[in-house]
Amino acid sequence: MVERVRAFGILVIFDEIMTGFGRTGTHFAHSQTGVTPDFLCLSKGITGGFLPLAMTITHHEIYSAFLSDEWKAAFAHGHSYTANPLACAAARTSLKLLMRKECQQAITTIHKAHQQGLSFLKSRCKQIEKFRMIGTISAFDIKNGSSVSDQIKAKCLQAGLLIRPLGATIYLLPPYSTTSEDLSAAYQKIATIIEAVV
Repeated sequence: MVERVRAFGILVIFDEIMTGFGRTGTHFAHSQTGVTPDFLCLSKGITGGFLPLAMTITHHEIYSAFLSDEWKAAFAHGHSYTANPLACAAARTSLKLLMRKECQQAITTIHKAHQQGLSFLKSRCKQIEKFRMIGTISAFDIKNGSSVSDQIKAKCLQAGLLIRPLGATIYLLPPYSTTSEDLSAAYQKIATIIEAVV
């Protein structure tokens, strides 16, 4: 698909706002596709979610096309939070923490806990389907469940779980500080809530 798009001279943009910085099991999701985009959009995980910061990365050919001392030739674009000094300091520290062995192990631990949690849900809740997982992200769908997603969200919040359903899809995106015990308890609560609501 990317080759077809590029054959028409169309630039390829990958949005890794949610998927960057280890969320999919690799530093960036695009590394799993074998495709290097023309633009890479990053945010959220860049500071570990601590402060708002965003960046858009591109290659030299595109950068050079807008390199000029004249404002009219500039690519006049900026994120609301670009280059905030405090956020940049948080990003540097977050990146150092991400690269530590303990954080990489935490990502692996969360992945394994998701495998066990989804397996538990499959065996217990017949009201859900389309189980999937990549890295530290897991998701499943409530059968005909978009009408109850707000109820599930409210019940989860009462149980101490912050989730944001997308229609009938429930996804879990835990912080890297989450233990396997925490995640197991979350899956137990979600199963109880689904059985009560659906």
